[in-house]
Amino acid sequence: MTSQTLVFSMDSQMLERIEQKFREKVVFAEGRKDKLFHVFGQELTEEETWALKYLFAYMPVNDLADYDGELFLSHVRRTLDTRKRVPWGDRVPDHLFLHFVLPYRVNTENIEDYRGILYNELAERTAKLSMADAILETNYWCHEKATYIGSDLRTISPLTLIRNARGRCGEESTLAVAALRSIGIPARQVYTPRWAHCDSNHAWVEAWADGQWYYIGACEPEARLNQGWFSPPARRAMLINTRIFADYPGPEDITLNEKGFTEINLLENYAPARTIRIQVRDVQGEPVAGASVRFELYNMAEFYPIAEIKTDEQGEAAFKTGYGDLLIRAVSGGRWNETLFKAQDGECVELVLDSSEQPAGIVDFDMVPPPEGEGEAAIALPEEKIRDHNRRLEEGAKTRSEYERTFPSEEEAFALAHKTELSPERVWDILRKARGNSREVAAFLEGRSSEYGEWPLRLLESLNEKDLIDTCRQTLDDHLIGALSQRGQWAEETFAKYILCPRVSYEMVVPYRSLFQNAYSAGEAAAFREEPSKLARLLEQGYTHYEDLPNLKGKGNPAGTYSLMKGDLQSLDILFVAVCRSLGIPARLHPSEQKPQYLVDGGWEDAVFSLGSPR
Repeated sequence: MTSQTLVFSMDSQMLERIEQKFREKVVFAEGRKDKLFHVFGQELTEEETWALKYLFAYMPVNDLADYDGELFLSHVRRTLDTRKRVPWGDRVPDHLFLHFVLPYRVNTENIEDYRGILYNELAERTAKLSMADAILETNYWCHEKATYIGSDLRTISPLTLIRNARGRCGEESTLAVAALRSIGIPARQVYTPRWAHCDSNHAWVEAWADGQWYYIGACEPEARLNQGWFSPPARRAMLINTRIFADYPGPEDITLNEKGFTEINLLENYAPARTIRIQVRDVQGEPVAGASVRFELYNMAEFYPIAEIKTDEQGEAAFKTGYGDLLIRAVSGGRWNETLFKAQDGECVELVLDSSEQPAGIVDFDMVPPPEGEGEAAIALPEEKIRDHNRRLEEGAKTRSEYERTFPSEEEAFALAHKTELSPERVWDILRKARGNSREVAAFLEGRSSEYGEWPLRLLESLNEKDLIDTCRQTLDDHLIGALSQRGQWAEETFAKYILCPRVSYEMVVPYRSLFQNAYSAGEAAAFREEPSKLARLLEQGYTHYEDLPNLKGKGNPAGTYSLMKGDLQSLDILFVAVCRSLGIPARLHPSEQKPQYLVDGGWEDAVFSLGSPR
């Protein structure tokens, strides 16, 4: 081990831990071993080998299922090469490089080989700048590429956001982090799970320059660092944190560390903070170890847990938070208790788990957020710098608008509709929503409508609006042709919504019809159509339940889940629905309860899995 201790400044103990975790992942992902780990058969440098092992050691189950080893090897090689090319590469400490430059994942986005693309966009623009100015310049570039719009919970990838030219704050910050990491600058997505003083939440970016972390509003450039519209509300936050796919040692306060996944608490960078200590006991007065303690804010008409922490062997849990009110609830073994913790209360709370049923009646109380606070007074910027900043904002918006003008016009959509004999208004509605992906969608309509009539359009209309910006023609072909081969006697509306539609939840839409149709014989498929519960039992028998990272539950695609046959329960539900639809069985997740269901005799039947269902 002596020769290896200098790799990324890791000592022998850390190398051994990574090696052990890597070996565990090799065994765990045996079903995809040839797709994932064959890259180690190539000629690799010592840095490439350990960077790959590091990524695999802490890789979420969904990523082991959904992606191949070549993607990660390409990512590693580009990242290591960039570190040698950028002027600050040797100034970034190894521990920051490992945790905040090397990682390929930022949020729950689809993973793509984007590092080279973003580097080529930004390297020349930032090569002669300081690290701090390079962060600002990168954010001007992000502003040229995208602006804000609200959307659904699926997080699109950086390249898709560029193609779409707009996205929500979680997607804008994913792009900004990806862009900064692509030029070797440590960066992390920072977010408040819920605001304390109003509904909603927000995500932004922290980037490291020459020994210090700074924050920026992603795709919302300011003339200097540590500025943003969210600065005042952040001073009233009860939690601001970030997620790291590793055993991160700090120095920041660690809220959660399990399964190689770390959440660190950054609240002190933005707001006054104090630590609340919770003691959980049973009715005999004994400490309760492993109790779940939830710290909840009232936001968007519900009590939302901004953090959930397990008690230690002494029945204790600690949480660093702001000076506002919280509802604190502790649960273990069917017993629970809760209390409204007021800002003026002391910093120690004892909860006795003496309740097993929810009490009747209504309780009125107020939830008071932290008070408004004053930030540090900023030195006024020179007028010249302000004018230059405003000019850059105008130029960025103009650049983005010029790109958006390359999207197909209404006249082009009507011409396509005339050519394909489809409704002009419906074709325009689809192409308008597809934005930067509209040429791909138009080619699909033009290529398939002569043979399949209105069904290609019906397939597109069955998708979520966001799907239209990142679903390719190959995927659309797979679902169109595969679904129509299983049309049967179903009414058009049932067929379109519950068989033709490839979207199940918030997973990435990928081609899976031909995969599942070829996985079973004609006799097996007929038996499943006759009794879908047999399919549920078969999938469950081969499935290993493994609860992975909370924010990635149910985000894996059905093809990946099927190839690995391991994952969380939501992924199994999605897999069941996808296989059903591929075999011509109407299926869905229940609109509110999200239970997997199939249609039989005109009614919806729950697919019962003993792993955890009915759910």
